[in-house]
Amino acid sequence: MISQGNRLRPKRGCGTKSYPDEAAALRALDRIKTRNTRSKVPTRAEECPRGLWHLVGGKATGTGPADKIRALILERDGHRCASCGTAIRGRWYSLQHRNARGMGGTSDPLANSPVNLITLCVSATSPGCHLACERRHPDMHEAGFWLWDSQDPTAVPVTHAIYGRVLLLPDCAVQPVTPTGGDTE
Repeated sequence: MISQGNRLRPKRGCGTKSYPDEAAALRALDRIKTRNTRSKVPTRAEECPRGLWHLVGGKATGTGPADKIRALILERDGHRCASCGTAIRGRWYSLQHRNARGMGGTSDPLANSPVNLITLCVSATSPGCHLACERRHPDMHEAGFWLWDSQDPTAVPVTHAIYGRVLLLPDCAVQPVTPTGGDTE
């Protein structure tokens, strides 16, 4: 029963996705575990009092970088926006995925690695460097802050506000990029 003010009324529907039998629920559970696209992955199928089956349990799984990686990225970038150099301590900032994760995240370990993450000021919805990346501004692409799906973040340099033109390395270090014969800067 659900309380509605001072009245009680019968609950209609279970409020969650249901399956007609245990076999169907287990097939769905197997599909979810294989794809791992949900933020909360269920652990088991359970029958409710109505005779329907539901997927329950599980813990939230984040799609962003681990706290340790986040701290390393911030340290590498000097707690500044890598694009404009603005100090981010006490301000809004974001870690930009140079090669986008896509809706719902990804299981690719490169997505949340130091070569694919960079600190940018503000957020993806407020005016600032991260919003410029989200809107796919050509200057931000040329500087290496966002990449096309076909581009490899381990091979595309970034024009970093602190270090200049560098490659981001897996150990959270940077490697300066020297101009090749045809480039004059």
